[in-house]
Amino acid sequence: MASLSFEHCFIKGISTVVPGQTELNANLEGFTEEEKRAIIQTTGIEKRRIAPAHITSSDLGVYAAKQLMHTIGWEKSEIEILVFVTQTPDYLIPANSMHIQYRLGLSENTLCLDINQGCAAFVYGLAVMYGMMTSGKLRKGILITSDTITHTIHPHDKSLKPIFADAGSAIAVEYNQSMHAPSHFELKVDGSRFDKIILRERGFRNLKNKNENIQSLDQKEITSCLYMNGQDIFHFGLREIAPQVQELMNKHAIHFDSIDYWIFHQANKLLNDTIAKKLQIPERKLLYSIQEYGNTSCATIPITLCHHYQKINGKKSKTIVSGFGVGLSWGTAYLELNNITCQPVITYEE
Repeated sequence: MASLSFEHCFIKGISTVVPGQTELNANLEGFTEEEKRAIIQTTGIEKRRIAPAHITSSDLGVYAAKQLMHTIGWEKSEIEILVFVTQTPDYLIPANSMHIQYRLGLSENTLCLDINQGCAAFVYGLAVMYGMMTSGKLRKGILITSDTITHTIHPHDKSLKPIFADAGSAIAVEYNQSMHAPSHFELKVDGSRFDKIILRERGFRNLKNKNENIQSLDQKEITSCLYMNGQDIFHFGLREIAPQVQELMNKHAIHFDSIDYWIFHQANKLLNDTIAKKLQIPERKLLYSIQEYGNTSCATIPITLCHHYQKINGKKSKTIVSGFGVGLSWGTAYLELNNITCQPVITYEE
């Protein structure tokens, strides 16, 4: 397990954006009333925001970043590093952070990096960002986590369609050697289970990218759409997350009572509630956004922070965040949030 700690990096602000189109799980086509009630009760998902086909993850991310930079008063010339985390890039070549740098009007001196991550995107992306800024003493950076994951889902996939949604987020990160802002990360991956969540085609191992026009779904045959073994992922979360959280807390002598808020990847409310019970987390400290926005993959943790902006904006809190899923990968972080600018979730406008 990779264990990382940083002293002088901190989050300055967060902005999140969702598409305007809302789908209600109560109105799902092709589902019985009993199936719809069971989905809402088990997953906790009532609504999902869906991006139209021409809107990409970079569109959502750029929109969020522009709003954030304007709100906190950062100049484009000040940004020294840009990290873009997604599973749904606009292009395979070139790296998407490069055209985002251009769209944001950032300096040619900006360090740009793409990371392919999903469920643990915020934790992994923030750890990479903190590490690079600390080693290079880079003062200001933008981390973008964004996905339009619904574009990868087969329209007849009754297991995935009620769960996933689209969103983008931008996080402003500062490095200041005179500031003391301790943060701790525990990161882990088990690549032997890489095929539990997978999009088999559209990469260079399977280049055919055929269009499958069928009315019924057999995930053994459909390879150009997202596949997820939901049962395996559920049990993976139950097995791995609580021990990782406990290890981080023990290693850094963090008392459970000192934590103000807990945010887990918004994949399934039943799963998160069960993890919370294992850790004996008080219900009032467990933050959710899944009911309003569904599973937005890369963006679930920032979306949840912004959904609860009244608790976060301009205040001080000690927060545990944990992301887990695709890879299979999982990461937990202890963050001290101090007077950050956290805006309400924004609706994307073209």
